[in-house]
This record gives sequence, C-alpha cells and structure tokens, in this order.
Amino acid sequence: MAWLLLLSACDSGLSASDRRSRHQGVLERAFSDPRAQALAIAAEHGDAAEVRRLMRGEGVDPDAIFGSSDGGMPLLVWPIYSKSPEGLRAMLENGADPNAKKRSPSDRGEHYHADAMVWAAERDDPVYLQLLLDHGGDADTRNANNEALLFHAFIKQNQWRNVQLLVERGADANANVSAGRRY
Repeated sequence: MAWLLLLSACDSGLSASDRRSRHQGVLERAFSDPRAQALAIAAEHGDAAEVRRLMRGEGVDPDAIFGSSDGGMPLLVWPIYSKSPEGLRAMLENGADPNAKKRSPSDRGEHYHADAMVWAAERDDPVYLQLLLDHGGDADTRNANNEALLFHAFIKQNQWRNVQLLVERGADANANVSAGRRY
C-alpha cells in the first residue's frame, strides 16, 4: 500500500510535458521530434490548453510534421489513432488543416500519403470524420492508392456510418474509384 501511495505522489507532480502516451513506443518511432511528441501527447490526453500553447505559443505546426515508417502520417492523425476526439478538436480549433498530406515524388509522378480524413474514415466511431468535415475536411479526398474516400470507407473498412456522413457532406458518389474505374 505504501508503494502505491509513493507512486501516486510521484505521478501527481508530473507536468503536461512529462506525460507519456499510452502508445509511447509507437509515438517515438513515428515522430522523433520531442516537440511533435509533446503535441501528440497533449492531444492524446485531450489537453486543449497545452495543444494551444504548443501550436500557437511554441509554433509546433502539425501540418508540416509527418511520421511513421514511411514518413507520411500527418501529426493530426495521432489523436485519431489514440482515440481522443477532444485532442483532435483542440488541434483543429488551433488551426490544424484536416486535409494536410505529404507529397513525395515517385516513378509515376506525384504520390500522396493518406491524410487524417482517410484515417478517420476507417474508424468505427464517426466522431473523428465529423470533426474533420466540420473544420473543412474534403469529403472527396483520396487515399494513398488514389481511391475515393467513399470507396475506401465502404469497401476497405465497411464503415457505413462514415459512408453516410460523407454522402451527407457532399462526397461525389459518382467519382472515379481509381485509375478510370467507376462505382
């Protein structure tokens, strides 16, 4: 019992910057920059004040920070990955772009990595997609394979509530799926 009291006393003195992610190993592999990690952790914990301080006061720009093994995951994806709609809302309200995606050259021209819209369309809970759409997310965005988001949400993930939300928000149901194919 004394050990638990000692641990809880030590834990209570942690500042927001000393907090850790529930997915600390993944976070460290995805984003090596400590400032990006601090923003991700603040968003994961739904700490709107710390998100605001880091983005506005410290200039941490989630639209310019990309991570993961292929270097294409936008930092804005972290609160979606860590299941924190409050953190996603805080980042969006402080200026994060729901459509930010990394471009990279390829042998076939421009290649775009998946943006936060794609990650949100895969989730069981439509709250993430709704937040992104409410803050200017493009319902007609495409995934890294150049597939329409409606196709991605339906065929790849079978997320009917997200498909419905995308249609309600104006996604083109007749858009090319990819490479000339149609629905």
